Amino acid sequence: MAMNIMMESLPLFPKLFHPQHVSATVDMQGRAKPRYTRTQRPVKYYLIDFGLSGIYDPHKGETLDLPVLSGDKTVPEFQNRRDQLHDVYPTDVYYIGNMVRGSFLQVRSFIPRSPIGLIAVTLQTYANLEFMQPLIDDMVQDEPKKRPTMDEVVERFAEIRQQIPWWKLRSPLTKEGGWIKSAKHVLRTMGYMATLRSAIPSPSR
Repeated sequence: MAMNIMMESLPLFPKLFHPQHVSATVDMQGRAKPRYTRTQRPVKYYLIDFGLSGIYDPHKGETLDLPVLSGDKTVPEFQNRRDQLHDVYPTDVYYIGNMVRGSFLQVRSFIPRSPIGLIAVTLQTYANLEFMQPLIDDMVQDEPKKRPTMDEVVERFAEIRQQIPWWKLRSPLTKEGGWIKSAKHVLRTMGYMATLRSAIPSPSR
């Protein structure tokens, strides 16, 4: 789930931010502004998955464990085989792929039914992320053995990123129809380009 993905905030917020008021510094004495520099190191992300581990089987080359139901209960191999050992790594690939699919490619939005409630849920796709769809589709396949390994996911994503033109890398992450935010993004991006800031910051650029 998205709640299991944690970000190392120090590279972006050297003074950190308040745990309850994220727009303020830890001491509540100032505004927690992100720092964008050409020499900053990349932000690291961590998958926090407490309590889910397995036993490595050297004969099968797999790390096996019984299904452990987490926040994401859609894992195909858990639906009808909860008493069987399974390889935990393809499941992790599914978890991350499904998190990206649910949080970025297909975002839930609610339709007002009346002044007192909400009804039907629709799916609204974020703009400018369609290049991720083939990789995510492979990561969430029903058959675990058909999913790519995490190393293959990393390699494929690197290849995808290399093929994306510069103007696409600088495109904003907005919902369909978010033209006002897009206009602001264009002006901000022009400033970044004028100061030679890379679309994807790295220690060497």
